[in-house]
Amino acid sequence: MSSNDDENATPEKLKVYHEKTMRTRQHSEETRRKLSIAQKGKRHSEETLRKMSESHMGHTPWNKGRKGVYSEKTLRKISESLKGRTLPRKVKKLSLSAGRKTSISLKDKTPWNRGRKKIRSDVLHKQSLSRLGKNHTLDTLRKISESFEEMKKSLKEYEKQLKSKK
Repeated sequence: MSSNDDENATPEKLKVYHEKTMRTRQHSEETRRKLSIAQKGKRHSEETLRKMSESHMGHTPWNKGRKGVYSEKTLRKISESLKGRTLPRKVKKLSLSAGRKTSISLKDKTPWNRGRKKIRSDVLHKQSLSRLGKNHTLDTLRKISESFEEMKKSLKEYEKQLKSKK
């Protein structure tokens, strides 16, 4: 828009100008990469997820009731890629005997989180976002490694004490 157009600018003209210039803009590869990185780790709010869910209600998926959507070659590729994969416990059904055995084996064990303070999910989310894209320094990594070595040593000493008591 030129300086003469600024005087005659109405909200409608500004909107049309903005749509023409911004929607057709082509970003460079570097800019697209930067925009992509900026969006990584972001999650939709509960309200946004609810609105998206409501917007999809009543729409039928493009492939509902259709058969033969994928070619034989594609189906074979999908099948090959999934072979040998184990299902997570939530999906995989345990046999009754396996479930009973697991239940018996866990009977006298205390849960790993017994007595630990619970952290609210929003606090965990903030913590994870604050660490996003940050790496430990070499000095910090060395200190972490040393502390793990100390923990291993103390664990071995504790196991020796337990064996000597028996």
